[in-house]
This record gives sequence, structure tokens and C-alpha cells, in this order.
Amino acid sequence: MMILSAWALFAGWLHLQPKFRPSLAWFKNAESRLNHHLAVLFGFSSIAWTGHLVHVAIPESRGQHVGWDNFLSVLPHPAGLAPFFTGNWGVYAQNPDTAYQVFNSTEGSGTAILTFLGGFHPQTEALWLTDIAHHHLAIGCIFVIAGHMYRTNFGIGHSIREILDAHNPPKGTPGDLGAGHKGLYDTINNSLHFQLGLALASLGVVTSLVAQHMYALPSYAFIAKDYTTQAALYTHHQYI
Repeated sequence: MMILSAWALFAGWLHLQPKFRPSLAWFKNAESRLNHHLAVLFGFSSIAWTGHLVHVAIPESRGQHVGWDNFLSVLPHPAGLAPFFTGNWGVYAQNPDTAYQVFNSTEGSGTAILTFLGGFHPQTEALWLTDIAHHHLAIGCIFVIAGHMYRTNFGIGHSIREILDAHNPPKGTPGDLGAGHKGLYDTINNSLHFQLGLALASLGVVTSLVAQHMYALPSYAFIAKDYTTQAALYTHHQYI
């Protein structure tokens, strides 16, 4: 992550230089931007978080510390990558942690890394880490596929302009509905204020949902028992 962060900082500096500065048309390429956000921002980052859970968090919850000194020698699953390459992915869901598992110890621990158990860990009162890993891996794969949704240079996917222009009011509709959505693509794409308004409205709704989900479906171990932290997180996200 440190290498990627340093690379991103260098890329940011590089694109501020006159020779490498992107044109205004580059910022108005909505389809490419949306594909990038879907595949990279949501897809690959979600898969990367699955990697952290599988390689670090889940072993830690089972009493196996993984650090810089041993992360190359500790297998997240006894079968390694063999089930992945043979298509026998169900092996990764076998032998999950028992309901009597003591968090951060080997007592009651299993070997599964991707499960669909449902409910909460009886001791930590949080979602099962193996369920969370499965969730993020699944939505990460879906978003990577969705990164091909909009048409760019490769000629596959949908054109947002064509979709909006095709939405016309039905014939015989009472009232003057005008030309439907014609011209809406350019209206939004040429107005930074419009884009900012949509982004803030969307982010506001999402942040409010996060506030509710953080106490209703706690994902961090033992956080459900820390009422002060729960109240602070809820207030923080609702205020945002």
C-alpha cells in the first residue's frame, strides 16, 4: 500500500506538469470515469479488502498473528490455492468457526475463509469475518464486471447519451412533458455544479445508511458492546 500510495502521489504531481496535464475533454469523458470508478474504486478495492481479511484479520481472530516477518510463510487456508485452480471453491467454506470459538484464540476455530453463515459471532456480537470476506469478494467481482458497463473506445457497453435520448414521454400523455431526457447528458456533463449537487446528495444518503448499518450490523469485534463509540459513530456519520 505504501508503494501504491507513493506511485499515486508521483502520478498526481506528474499530471500537474504542463506537458502531462490532461485536457478539459478528458474530464468530460463520463463513460470512462464511471467505468474506472466501478472497476477500480469499488471493484478492486473491495477485493483488496478481502485480501486483508483473509490474510491478516481472520488468522488474527484465530490466534495466528500475521506480520511483515511471516506474511509470506503463513497460508490463509491449509489447502492453499489448489481449490481455486481446480474449481473446487467449496473447500474454502468448509470447517467454519464454531459458535463457541474464543476470539483471538485457536479454541473453536476452523479453517474456512469464505462463508455464508449469517448472524453474529456469539462472543464478539459482530458479523463473522469469513462472511464479510465472502461479501466483499463477491461484490468486488460484480463491480469489476460492471466496469465494462459503459461504452468507451472498445465499442462494448451502453452509451449514456443514447439511453437518455431514447427516453421519450409516451404518446397521448396529458400535459407538456417536452422532449423527455434529450440534452440531459450535456446538461449534467457540462455543469460542475450539477455534478457536485448529485454527488453530495448521493453521498449524504449513503453516509446516513452507513450510520444506521454500523450499529445494526456491526462488523468490528466487540464494538457492539462499546455504546459510547457506537453513539459517536452514529452521530458523526449522520452529521456528515
